[in-house]
Amino acid sequence: MKKILIFIDWYVPAYKAGGPIRSVYNLVETLSNVYDFYIITSSMDRDGSVLENVKLNQWTKQGKASVLYLSKEEISANRFKKEYQILNPDQIYLNSLFSTKFTLLPLFLFRKKAKVVVAPRGMLGKASLAIKSTKKKVFLKLSKVLGLYDAVRWHATSHQELKEIETVFGTKIEARIAKNLALIPTVFTPLEKKEGELSILMIGRIVPIKNIHFFLKVLNEVSTNYKLTISLVGPIEDKEYWKECKQIIDKLPNNIKVHNTGAVPPIEVSKMFLSYQVLVSTSLNENYGHSIAEALSFGRPAIVSNNTPWKKLTELKIGDNLDLEIAQFRTSIERFASLSNEEFIDIQRRVRLYAEKELVSDKERALAINVFGE
Repeated sequence: MKKILIFIDWYVPAYKAGGPIRSVYNLVETLSNVYDFYIITSSMDRDGSVLENVKLNQWTKQGKASVLYLSKEEISANRFKKEYQILNPDQIYLNSLFSTKFTLLPLFLFRKKAKVVVAPRGMLGKASLAIKSTKKKVFLKLSKVLGLYDAVRWHATSHQELKEIETVFGTKIEARIAKNLALIPTVFTPLEKKEGELSILMIGRIVPIKNIHFFLKVLNEVSTNYKLTISLVGPIEDKEYWKECKQIIDKLPNNIKVHNTGAVPPIEVSKMFLSYQVLVSTSLNENYGHSIAEALSFGRPAIVSNNTPWKKLTELKIGDNLDLEIAQFRTSIERFASLSNEEFIDIQRRVRLYAEKELVSDKERALAINVFGE
């Protein structure tokens, strides 16, 4: 089988970097019967915490991939070159634009030796580029002058992301579109619901781009006739932003309870879908939204902003995709809260059927395989 060598800053059991880890993990687990995957990564999580129960500086099995967790001292050009020579991979797969160690270094070392595939992971979206914009503009300009990305193949996860790549790097690039893949739980368990009540999950890092404060303002407008329970799941990466959010939470009416769980491992997040009824995302930019896909896979409807790729939730009656207007989100949340148990179970069944048909279709799998094709 063709060997694919993946470079990524963090990998399972790391989880605090969110989507990119899940994107690569799902890809590997789904396509391991087509390609041999080898992953070179760090031995830490996003917050700098050291991963437990992983073997350092030696190849080990993690799921269906062979993974090399490197200590800080071993993340070097010499180590990368040594492993490349031993493996002699057919392709290299990079999962960031701005990572010095796990994108730029492999690019410098191997772009003239092997086919390189780059997944920007939403980093070229307007909202993402607006964060530390001066640094990113300088880097992108310099990378074009140096021709860093001239011969790479781009992996875009949507037509929108392809447009974002073309806006920066031009229309003559080589690119292939394939959605991120999802893993569907084997058992579907619909949740029961009391009329007038709703439990909500919001999953993501506590940073401004996730637009959590907007959702909290929506909650403040919800009728006091409804009882809402909300869990915010994700690490607090921006403490000042969390202070802003906490000030809104502290003033919410008594019918609304908001709890922040902090960062939670994926297996624990999966368990939470067994007891929470709806997922909400008010993100300013979402390249894919693994939490949205996971909610749908469990049969839970999702209420999301139009800044995600999930555009037909309202049309298919499996959730709502909305403009970032307080009135729209308030109306949607109140509508779901008012559903009877029978109505809600019907919606969950419809959501699960959609997930089984669309999230793991043969078509999407074939497109993912083609990312690494000839």
